[in-house]
Amino acid sequence: MPATDTAARMPVRPDRRILLRTLIIGSLTGFAATACGSDGATVLKTAGATKGAISGGSVVKAEVALAQPPAGSAAKGAEAVRAFTAALTSRLLTDKTGNLVCSPFSVALALGMTANGAVGATQQEMLNTLDFDSVEGLDAGLAAVVRLAESRAGKRTDATGTSYEIALDSANSLWPQRGSEFQKPFLDAVAKWFGAGLHTVDYKADAEAARTEINGWTSEQTHAKIPELIPHGVLSPATRLVLVNAVYFKAPWHVPFTPALTALGPFTGDKGDARQVPMMHNGFSAPYAHGSGWESVTLHFAGRELAMTLVRTEDPGVSAQRAWLTADKLRSALTATDQPAVQLTLPKWNFRTPSPLTAILPAMGMPLAFDADKADFSAMTTQERLYISAVIHEAFIAVDENGAEAAAATAVIMDAAGAPAEPKALTFDRPFLFVIHEVESATPLFIGRVAEPSA
Repeated sequence: MPATDTAARMPVRPDRRILLRTLIIGSLTGFAATACGSDGATVLKTAGATKGAISGGSVVKAEVALAQPPAGSAAKGAEAVRAFTAALTSRLLTDKTGNLVCSPFSVALALGMTANGAVGATQQEMLNTLDFDSVEGLDAGLAAVVRLAESRAGKRTDATGTSYEIALDSANSLWPQRGSEFQKPFLDAVAKWFGAGLHTVDYKADAEAARTEINGWTSEQTHAKIPELIPHGVLSPATRLVLVNAVYFKAPWHVPFTPALTALGPFTGDKGDARQVPMMHNGFSAPYAHGSGWESVTLHFAGRELAMTLVRTEDPGVSAQRAWLTADKLRSALTATDQPAVQLTLPKWNFRTPSPLTAILPAMGMPLAFDADKADFSAMTTQERLYISAVIHEAFIAVDENGAEAAAATAVIMDAAGAPAEPKALTFDRPFLFVIHEVESATPLFIGRVAEPSA
């Protein structure tokens, strides 16, 4: 991994991994697929804390060691992520949904970092939405899942002597306005629980340059699968902080599909029309679960420590899939123990989808965080009053005979409430009117139209 990446993520190890078993929930058209200081004073003025330069930006290395989560934190973390996965995905699925891939875990990590800077009712709404009782529980729960996942990736050799490699990487970063001041407890928390590298940029002087920096970092972390997370126009001179999580996953199947058996077969989409697509075929014993109107099968990746669970509802419509998406049913599918013989026919797929969450998250129970007048992020900074102006998410997935590759990234955009709006661009390069007038009475003195300027 490039040296700049290592510096940006200090003190996190370069090969840090994040569990993706419940991260990525996808829906192909016609069926669902689960792949899916002490007094709190401001102490960091970012312009004076530069440790090194990266692509014109600055990186501040946290001097805080990663915390060790208490015993039992991983179970609560996984439970909360399942609940958040069900709630978020059911809202993303609408009657207009075709393909969908998202990473609720990536969203939870980005929001989890942000919640450490929230206070009072703003923080409580965020905790409720993420299904945690306290910010301490949130930090420990998410960190514990990270620690658990770190053992799942790398180069291995199975019992038959076959070598395989699993890539499972996650990185967190903060991108504050250069010269802004942030609270030490907030910075300590995101360093010790999330291992977030801190990059300074200048939204006031050049928001577009800052956007390029953030997107470049995200693209690098996701192996170019999410090349432009933040679209043009989202960041402005009012932006003060962007919090980003990026996740990348690639693994071979435990039992690969035989390419020679892949053949065209019918796939019936939402509109009821069948078209011929490449269908893979395999037969093996696999974890299987079922209930009223649904059934699922789990495909293990090499090493059998990571898996993809596929869920088929009897009614393939979005409404039925939304109804199925509860935390209990999701848990039943992901923890199936019965392993009957399965003859599987599965299409190959490859797509990416953006999921703008700015309207969805307030509806899920955290409206205060998005309210410029009422949001309280004073645990993050007291220099200016901040609020969440946007939450942006994008994910990618590719599945074939050999295995699966997936990537996702989430950005939480924090703006200053009442900050000057981005200047409007006005270019008078076509005929226009003009009025010379007295100001107090607004009495016109001259009026005219410029059609062809001349000296």
